[in-house]
Amino acid sequence: MVEQTILIDVPADFGFWPAAMSHGWCVLPPFSVDRKRRILSRIVDLGNQRLARVHLTSETGGQLSLRIQSDRRLGGPAADRLIAIVRGCLRWDESVSGLHALLDAEPEFQWVKSLKAGRLLRAPTVFEDVVKMILTTNCSWGQTERMTRNLVNGLGQPWGEGLHAFPGAEAIAECSVDFLTDEVRLGYRASYVRELASRVRACSLDVESWREPGWPAADLWSELLSVKGVGEYAALLRLCAV
Repeated sequence: MVEQTILIDVPADFGFWPAAMSHGWCVLPPFSVDRKRRILSRIVDLGNQRLARVHLTSETGGQLSLRIQSDRRLGGPAADRLIAIVRGCLRWDESVSGLHALLDAEPEFQWVKSLKAGRLLRAPTVFEDVVKMILTTNCSWGQTERMTRNLVNGLGQPWGEGLHAFPGAEAIAECSVDFLTDEVRLGYRASYVRELASRVRACSLDVESWREPGWPAADLWSELLSVKGVGEYAALLRLCAV
């Protein structure tokens, strides 16, 4: 295993830890978090069956440190791909100045600007985010964690140390509903997750396009509600995180 570290400059209004801890995604595999040392980690799929593990932490001077573990040193395109994935997950290219200006008039929310908060952590793909949203509905957070862990460990590409990447649509679509229900323990959500994966694999639903600019909110709302298992609760949260 090869380790390397990349330091990246981030915007002045970007707070790493508030973004990492913005909601529960930080503890759902392939994410993991070390609260004591303030490290967010993730197994990252770089494509072509290649995985890496990245440990993110904030450095003095406002830089973000990426400590990377992989089978070989990441060169130009692979390193650029990893950085783009991290940037997308933490969303530091997105401006929060409007939010901070809006909250200037709200004394109880002054901490948002002072902590450079306002960005929501998301997965590298919309597909992963939507699957996880389905797994949060009508259950305790502990159940969400167990279902996500079972799905990742059962169907994700292994990285090592008992860790896995998030499974793609094809891997999930190839499973039967009975397998997802009984072995992965998704319960009634199994049929929803499998149907979503099947639609994505068949290219009848392009969920990744939802992050592209220009989507009218009403159209995106309709697209979200077209996914079985995504009700208004999940659609609203997903719309905020797109």
